[in-house]
Amino acid sequence: MWHKHIHNVKLDPEQLLKMEEMDSHDNTVDNSCRRTGKTAVKEMYLLEHNAIHGDQEGGIGTPREAQSLVNLGYHLDAMRRSDVSSGYVAYKSGRK
Repeated sequence: MWHKHIHNVKLDPEQLLKMEEMDSHDNTVDNSCRRTGKTAVKEMYLLEHNAIHGDQEGGIGTPREAQSLVNLGYHLDAMRRSDVSSGYVAYKSGRK
């Protein structure tokens, strides 16, 4: 699984189903209780999508600034966990 290899994250069965659903359908709707990891899974999915499709860029759009900062934190944490992502960022910024 991509997320285990790149980010060393083990997804639970509900999160794996969400990943499969997002692979199968461009637009998905979430109807689930709080604290199930929906946002984290979506952020990791977008990181995977952008890593595979080099012509894509990621953006965060939320109704509240605080939510955007939380979502940005998910991205940054995932990139910090990944040797591949952090190496790429270091290379692009001239540090490696």
